[in-house]
Amino acid sequence: IGLDITPAMLKCGLANIKASRMHTRIELVCASGMNMPFAADAFDVVICALATHHMDINRLLCETRRVLKKEGQLVLADVGVPSLWRSFPANGIIRLATLLYSRTHRSARAQAEAAAVPNIRTVVEWQTILSACGFARVEIVARFRARRLWYPGALFLKATKASCDTG
Repeated sequence: IGLDITPAMLKCGLANIKASRMHTRIELVCASGMNMPFAADAFDVVICALATHHMDINRLLCETRRVLKKEGQLVLADVGVPSLWRSFPANGIIRLATLLYSRTHRSARAQAEAAAVPNIRTVVEWQTILSACGFARVEIVARFRARRLWYPGALFLKATKASCDTG
């Protein structure tokens, strides 16, 4: 099952699914990851790619945990930033750059990306948030540095739904 809140993304996904002849095996659902229309304990694995910085991460993770079966796996692929971004000078520069970008790029996509910048997390922040939201065995699967210092890099994480007695 593929889920996205944006009909245009689902349309693009459907085209890719049909091209790969998987349309009889994959269902697409238009809904928010923060309010999934699925029963509790429905999935063994949930994959979230390039979306977390656009959502309320605590709501997303609580909802993901709800739909995962016991010991279910969450796999996240998203942008991540180095801890340098949390320093006072870097934070000021990033805020200024984001403001300038949002003023000079008026497309809806550019505005959404600019609005998401404050939601981009460091590895340590991800580990803390995932643990606080009931996930265990948080693992950094891969980390790719950005081509430019001021860009976020790619981050791949995996975590397991913790049982009630462990978190």
